[in-house]
Amino acid sequence: MDSTTSFRNVYLSATILAIANMGDAFLYAWLPSNYEHIGIPAMWVGVILSVNRFTRLLMNGWVAWWLSNKGIKTLMIGASIAASVTTASYGFINAVPLWILARVLWGISFSTLRIGNTLYSLEHPRKGMALGLGRALVELGPVAALLAGPLLLSYTGRGLGFLCFGLVNIAGVLPAFILTGLKTKKVSKKHLVLSKPSSFNVLVLINAFITEGLLVVILAKLIEGEQARSISTSLALVGLLLGYRRLALVLLSPLSGWLGDRYGFHKLFIYTTVFSAAGLLFILMDQAITGIVVSFTFSAMNAAAATGGAVTTAASYLKEISDNATWRDTGTASGAILGAIMLPAENIRWLILLLLVLNSAALVYHLRKPDNKGSWINLRLFKITKSL
Repeated sequence: MDSTTSFRNVYLSATILAIANMGDAFLYAWLPSNYEHIGIPAMWVGVILSVNRFTRLLMNGWVAWWLSNKGIKTLMIGASIAASVTTASYGFINAVPLWILARVLWGISFSTLRIGNTLYSLEHPRKGMALGLGRALVELGPVAALLAGPLLLSYTGRGLGFLCFGLVNIAGVLPAFILTGLKTKKVSKKHLVLSKPSSFNVLVLINAFITEGLLVVILAKLIEGEQARSISTSLALVGLLLGYRRLALVLLSPLSGWLGDRYGFHKLFIYTTVFSAAGLLFILMDQAITGIVVSFTFSAMNAAAATGGAVTTAASYLKEISDNATWRDTGTASGAILGAIMLPAENIRWLILLLLVLNSAALVYHLRKPDNKGSWINLRLFKITKSL
């Protein structure tokens, strides 16, 4: 496959996922504020919003097997259609079982589109740039939805508003037909069974747990703990910080890909892990906003580096992508759950300190492993940990 065709596939597959992701992104903003109006008990809101993540934990391996046996292009088309149906359904369903069914279907669709986009990106000669650019394009969909969604629903109402999102998603199905068919080596279900996490994937899990799960949920609590603020000011700051997180993913993912191609994905992953964790130090020093910005900045770069760093050989793309995505999803989902549990707590500084220590220990363990010595012999971080 020539570079022009490969780049087109990266662009198209990322565009499909970006459009499909719009309804899901807006649902996270809409449902917590409107669940009472549609008769959803408060206790089910978190379940409805998170069930897609747990679906992905169970289905990433199956999706990888389907992609290797049924064809990537075919499943990308099917997944984009399913995403359109689920997005449109958000405007009309009320019963909790139907919500859960829709979110399970969306979780499977997202997993298919994400792994498919990653496979197309890894076919490009400059894998880092393809991964970074793809991630940036994917994030543009949620940004557009969060900006346009409130205005759209204020004029159309819930039913027509989400139906509009669904119709936009149908337009996103069209690029799927233009994709070039991509064949991968067929693998067995047994080969794709989730493996025990490597030291690399342990770091991926911890990073996702902290920055993609926990910090996102406890933002308001951290800001309130820094100094007294009015509720309206706190909400505005939370919105700005979450918006910055999305913007950082859009702007810094391509940079991360370029750096990964130039200096190596593992090296970039380690450095961004260190600097992202440094944000926790600022939080411990009562500089919550600074710490959150630091963590969100480097975690945006870390996410793109993690995917490239997870892949070691072309023969094992599917297995390594599936495992890496599953452990990242595990970290994000469990971090969000713990964050929700910790919201009533008066003091969570001990938790931040514990996570900083855990992250540091996992990093030292990874750098000290024998199979990493060759890769990191010139890295100062390795020289430091070697003396510990």
